[in-house]
Amino acid sequence: MTDRANEGYHTAGGADLRLALSRYVDLCGNLSRDRIKELRELCSPDVHFRDPFNDVRGIELFEKCMDKMFEDVGDPRFDIHDHVFSQQHNEIAYLRWTFHCRLPVRGPLQIEGMTEVHFDHKALVTAHLDHWDSGRQLYEKLPGIGFLLRKVRRKLAIPEAR
Repeated sequence: MTDRANEGYHTAGGADLRLALSRYVDLCGNLSRDRIKELRELCSPDVHFRDPFNDVRGIELFEKCMDKMFEDVGDPRFDIHDHVFSQQHNEIAYLRWTFHCRLPVRGPLQIEGMTEVHFDHKALVTAHLDHWDSGRQLYEKLPGIGFLLRKVRRKLAIPEAR
C-alpha cells in the first residue's frame, strides 16, 4: 500500500525530510534526560517550542523545557502512534502521541496530543508546537482546582455531553 500522504514529500533544498522526521520521532519516543542534548543535532539554533506551559525560542530554552519535564514528573515517556507529512506543506509533519508520567500529587497520568513539527531547507526542526487539552487532561485531574474546572465544564456543556 502506498503512503499517499507522504508521496513526493521527502526533500527540502536537497535534505531528506523523511530521514530527519524518522530521527526526530526516534528521539522523542526514546527521550531521556541523557538524550536531551541530541536535540542540538536535529533542531535549528532558533527552534520555536510551544506547549500549554511554555512558548520559547532557542535550543537552550527548548532543552531547558525538556529538562524541567524530567525534573517535575516521574517516568515521563512519549508513545508516538503516528507521524505524517502535511499534504499541503511538505516541510510540516504531525506526530500523534500519548504522554505517560507520574505526578507527585496525583500518581499516573496519560495525556493524548499532537505535535506540529516544522523543518527548514537543511531538514532541521525549526518549530515543535504541541497541541493538547491541558484543562481536561491535566488541570481537571488535580486536587482542588480539578473539582472547580469540572463543574465549569459541565455548566458550559450541552446536557448530552455532561
